[in-house]
Amino acid sequence: MNKFSKKFSFLFLSFMLIFISCSKISISEDNLELKEKSCYIFYDAGSSGTRLYLYEKREKDWIVHKGKKSSALSDSILKNKKIDTIVSELASSLDTLNYDWSKKCQNLSVRVYATGGMRIAEQKYPQKSIKLWKKIRQALIEKIGSSADIVTRTITGFEEGLYAWLALREEKKDNNFGLVEMGGVSSQIVFPCSECNLSSFVKKININSISLQLYSYSFLGLGQDEAIDSLGFPKSCVYGIGEKNKSWSEQNCSSNIHFNNKQSILDPLNYIDGIKSRYVFLSPYQKNITHWYLTGAFKYITEKDVENCCFNKGKCYQKDTSCFRAIYLKKYLSTLDIPLASKKEDVSWTKGAIICECEKCLPPQSKFSCRWRKKGCLNENSYL
Repeated sequence: MNKFSKKFSFLFLSFMLIFISCSKISISEDNLELKEKSCYIFYDAGSSGTRLYLYEKREKDWIVHKGKKSSALSDSILKNKKIDTIVSELASSLDTLNYDWSKKCQNLSVRVYATGGMRIAEQKYPQKSIKLWKKIRQALIEKIGSSADIVTRTITGFEEGLYAWLALREEKKDNNFGLVEMGGVSSQIVFPCSECNLSSFVKKININSISLQLYSYSFLGLGQDEAIDSLGFPKSCVYGIGEKNKSWSEQNCSSNIHFNNKQSILDPLNYIDGIKSRYVFLSPYQKNITHWYLTGAFKYITEKDVENCCFNKGKCYQKDTSCFRAIYLKKYLSTLDIPLASKKEDVSWTKGAIICECEKCLPPQSKFSCRWRKKGCLNENSYL
């Protein structure tokens, strides 16, 4: 072998060693990135259905992937739909995610968090609810594996409001705003309140190394759909009433929707000091908040709702109850003294739940009050 050949062979071997070393480093880094990738599979189990989200952690941001909406968990309790069908639908909805979580997510957490519908279900049928939770957990273990961190439960109204506020805070980068959220069964009002006394609906939170005190109250039964059952459906609020009755006015309907008494509001389905359906006083410190946002069903409000659904028989969502909802939502905000012109936002409280968990926003010793049950929360161990 001549000198040139030897030199070429040496350079070639050197290049190959460097290439192999770089390849090993690259593979090692890829494996490290894959190993450390965190994902949250999140089920928002609401009264109108269960929405599926997968949150993928990328550097400092959470990227969301959405799956197919499935039936409401509470339908298996309150509407006598088969539990096994509801559970199977929930588990199989994972297949609709356009993201291969089984390969891309190494640190996988699964949360099935239920809200207003399941609060009523647990209130009326606790044993049947426990059976549902057990089946959900087992189905997810079979689908995902026992190594995943799986939590299935009904969250409190305080948490629901807190998580919605945190999700919006993440977008606005602001700590001094109030939020009113309207769901199908419950409604939440949330705002920072350093002057408030700590209670079941006023707690200290820590977020991004900042300590805040947050007021978060949930009215069970004042959601836009449940309000019709808990408050009654006045004949003066039927769809298109103004088309036949030319003397009808918005006040005819509004005055027959009863949930406020001076400075207090009815909490129809929660227990307070062991008594159900009591009036609660609004916080006097709410007036210190000058900037409010509306979320949930409020985002669908338009200026012409009363005209289209009450004075006329126009095109309205769920038309039979559309006039009631149009006037009820306006009266609800007026009673809370929240401007109807407040900006509407479309956020999911599920992101706020992840932020809270990752930031450990609540002290470990925090205790929540399951005010929808006279005897308190269903036994956690019963879910396992």
